[in-house]
Amino acid sequence: MQQRNFFLTLLMAIVMMVFSPQIMRAAVETVTVGEGTSSDYYVPYGNYFKNSTTQMLYTADEIGKKGIIQSIAFYVSNAYEFNCSELKIYMGETDLTQLSTSSAFTSTGMQLVYSGTDVTIGSASGWETMTLSTPFDYSGEKNLVVVVCRKSSSWTSGLKYGVSDGKSLYRLSDDYSSYADIDDERPIYSDTDVRAAAQFQIKTSDHVMEHHEAVAPTATTAGNYEYWYCTTHCQKYFKDEYGTEEYGDSEWIIPAGACPHQLIEHAAAHNNCGYDGNTLYYECSICHHYFSDAAAENEVEENSWVIPADPSQHEFTGNYNNKGFGQCDVCNKTLYNIYKPAEYDDEENCFYIYNVGQLYWFADKVNNGTSSDEDYPFNARVRDDLVVNSNVLTDEGELNGDGSNFLAWTPIDNYQGVFNGASYTIKGLYGGVGLFNNNKGTVTRIYIEDSYFEGDITVGGIVAYNAGTVENCYSHAIVKGNGNVGGLVGFN
Repeated sequence: MQQRNFFLTLLMAIVMMVFSPQIMRAAVETVTVGEGTSSDYYVPYGNYFKNSTTQMLYTADEIGKKGIIQSIAFYVSNAYEFNCSELKIYMGETDLTQLSTSSAFTSTGMQLVYSGTDVTIGSASGWETMTLSTPFDYSGEKNLVVVVCRKSSSWTSGLKYGVSDGKSLYRLSDDYSSYADIDDERPIYSDTDVRAAAQFQIKTSDHVMEHHEAVAPTATTAGNYEYWYCTTHCQKYFKDEYGTEEYGDSEWIIPAGACPHQLIEHAAAHNNCGYDGNTLYYECSICHHYFSDAAAENEVEENSWVIPADPSQHEFTGNYNNKGFGQCDVCNKTLYNIYKPAEYDDEENCFYIYNVGQLYWFADKVNNGTSSDEDYPFNARVRDDLVVNSNVLTDEGELNGDGSNFLAWTPIDNYQGVFNGASYTIKGLYGGVGLFNNNKGTVTRIYIEDSYFEGDITVGGIVAYNAGTVENCYSHAIVKGNGNVGGLVGFN
């Protein structure tokens, strides 16, 4: 009996030291949802108005954990110190996968997790953490709803937070403070196709776990199933990171020999216009080989099950995202070849450009228009800061990567109207010889940042070839060419 115990102890030691890389997993984990590469002032705090309620949804798959949510953080992208006379945050769980103005949330089922008065937000760029006064017990099975209710004596458009794709609801008012009460019954909700990037601190367990990946055995060496070992008070072995299911004596060890495949079934899924599908296949969680059958008799190559997406099946019926590009009704993906038309103001005789899609629409309008068009010579006024791509340039002022991940820009050509940037900034233009190729009109008060232009000859940070007027503009961009290259104008 002593000899058998000695053998098991030795085998356990060999498996733990040789085959299982150890990764310390703290009891409190940080979960980040959303990249936050774009900015907005409607979510999470709606600070463009004095009173606001915003509602955002984060899916269980995105969070990927269950446990006690101890804090939530939002990413300040444009810092501007702003005071909230009253700030409340609620959390709740739902089966809904997307928020809708037709089913706006009320106080039903929502738990008040933070309440404060005279709260300052937006003081510094980066993650801004709100420690919950009442931590939220999240099951990890349903989607999480976060509701932010704020009252202030003023408003600001200077404070912006990082956002990513995802439907949010909001109601805003300067006149009615009740708009910041979660149980207010006014059905005045609007929606937006972004939500605040969020960071959650989640206490997953009282244990401090040491994680051991599964290791397949060989003909001569033992392996192990995936397991978690508590390094603190109990020093036990578990089948899950939460410490809810314990292994029996040495049950995690796999003797030398063939892999006892533990198969994960991946059900067949249809492809559509935006997403790949797949045939039925199985993956072994131990050796990570793939099979076409539940008996693990027919091994297949990785990705042999993929059914490619078919972009030709996109359907568009007039829905645009917040950046002004078309949105597919089937897969909900952005259609970068469909632009929201710019609004035309009859009194000022110009197009209003509020978003990136409208800028692209306007360029296409000019480049394919003629002097016989009713709205010729296509005057325009920019009405907001525009971000085409994020981080086109590195901190060292070089092109970030090879540019293949950026939305390309086609310059406005043969322009003869008045393009008034109204002192707004266009960021992230990539490609082409400038914002304009050939200007015969007037380009004024436009600022270009974080952009990259390149051509053979005649390249400019605003206009490549200018036969008109360029005034009160600046450009912070990389401009490359073999001749007639200028920071604002290539050739004048």
